[in-house]
Amino acid sequence: MISLKQRRHLTVIAEQTNMHKAAEILHITQPALTRSLNTLEGLLNVRLFDRHSGGMRATPFCTEIVDKCQQILLDVEDIQRAARLLHDVEEVLFIDFRLFHCTSGRCYFYLLTKL
Repeated sequence: MISLKQRRHLTVIAEQTNMHKAAEILHITQPALTRSLNTLEGLLNVRLFDRHSGGMRATPFCTEIVDKCQQILLDVEDIQRAARLLHDVEEVLFIDFRLFHCTSGRCYFYLLTKL
């Protein structure tokens, strides 16, 4: 299975067409990025880039899957954003009704909110 990290690496390499520039953007070393790409090519059993002295060019298959990888990465970001928003809403809306106080025949409920 292709990991999210490999998908990210693939999309950045395809955008930059240069391993050194892609590695800088990803904040990893160029040899680590090369290993990641080689692993992905081995996993898929297909060459993803044509390498030449001026850089790299995505193969037609690579171009096709890069679009899909980008969409998956966007979908994952949307899911993470939705989860963060839900967490934030739950934090604000958390109400605890357990505090109950009676004095001189009168009872009071105190709403405690976690902010």
